Amino acid sequence: MLRAYKLAIAPTVIHAAALWGLGVIGGYFVAFGGMWGPPWGIAGMWLMQSVAPALAALLLVAVYPRASAVLRVEELDLASS
Repeated sequence: MLRAYKLAIAPTVIHAAALWGLGVIGGYFVAFGGMWGPPWGIAGMWLMQSVAPALAALLLVAVYPRASAVLRVEELDLASS
């Protein structure tokens, strides 16, 4: 039985949005598009590739209390049955 299958969706979406959305697409725009002044080149790509996991970590820390509360409720339901 997969106990936490419902809890895996939020971290997956957070990682995908941060790494692909902010990291790759944002990195492309900063490196080649020059969002903040002239194009930054490879430094812009590295910057966004560094910012993306930091954002994902902050969002995952925000999601963790809800996920742990859901698991606690499910454990109590299993124990009472």
